[in-house]
Amino acid sequence: MNNYGVLLETKIDPPDLDGARDWYQRAADAGNTDAMNNYGVLLATRLDPPDLAGARDWYQRAADAGNTDAMLSLGSLNLRGFDVEGAARAWQPILEDGPSELAAVASVNLAPIFAVTGQLIQAVATLQVAAVFGAQQQGRCIAVRLVR
Repeated sequence: MNNYGVLLETKIDPPDLDGARDWYQRAADAGNTDAMNNYGVLLATRLDPPDLAGARDWYQRAADAGNTDAMLSLGSLNLRGFDVEGAARAWQPILEDGPSELAAVASVNLAPIFAVTGQLIQAVATLQVAAVFGAQQQGRCIAVRLVR
C-alpha cells in the first residue's frame, strides 16, 4: 500500500496526490510507519496550502513507533515553526541509536541549537558526532559559526 502511494506521488506525471494520500492513509492505518512518514511529507510539502498540523500528527505517530526518518521530519517541521526544543527532542533519539546518515543530519542540525541556547559543551560533542558520521564539512562550517 505504501509503495503504491509512493508510485502515485512520485513516479507518474502528473502526480496523483489524492490517490497517494488515500494509499498512504490505508497503509498508515494498518501500522506502516514508513507510510505515516510519507503521508506527513505529502501533507507538509506537496499540498497547497500545506497541512502542517496533519503532517506533525503523522510524523509524531511514526516517530513514537521508532521510525527515525519521521523523527528527522518531525524535528525539521518543529524547527520550521521555531519550536527549537521540539526539534531537539525529536532528533535526540536518532543520535542515541548510533551511527547513521540520519544521525549525521540530526547532529548538524542540533549543534547550532545547543550553541544558541548556551549549551556549548553539548554543541561541540554533537559536532564531533557529525564528524564521525561523515558530515565533516557541515561540522566545520558550524564550528566556524560557533567560534565567531
